[in-house]
Amino acid sequence: MLDQQCGDYRAMYSVGLKQRDCVEREDLTGLELAFTRMQELMDRVRLRQRRIPDLGDDRPALASRLETMRNLLYELEDLRSHTQAQAEKLLVQTRGEMRQMGQGRRAYRNDPGARSGTARLYDGVR
Repeated sequence: MLDQQCGDYRAMYSVGLKQRDCVEREDLTGLELAFTRMQELMDRVRLRQRRIPDLGDDRPALASRLETMRNLLYELEDLRSHTQAQAEKLLVQTRGEMRQMGQGRRAYRNDPGARSGTARLYDGVR
């Protein structure tokens, strides 16, 4: 069961890399799929964790496997933190762009020349 846990943690790390890449590319569809896959893996790990008996760490092979899982979890947390920081940065950038668009719309509405009724051609003939 510990080997299966390690395998799922490695798969979670791989999915975390995909999530990071999706955030960088602003690929919302891919990000949604990656989140769904991550949730599935997390559920499997959680269910399996409940079934693993307390084995103690007096055996070297077991201690080594637990250390591997612990290191995988640290790497997963670092990756998650990095991806979250990227997503927050992108959100701040998007908010700024939205604010700028709103200011442009307000300026357009308040510009009396922008609301003239008919379009005019200035081609030198008319």
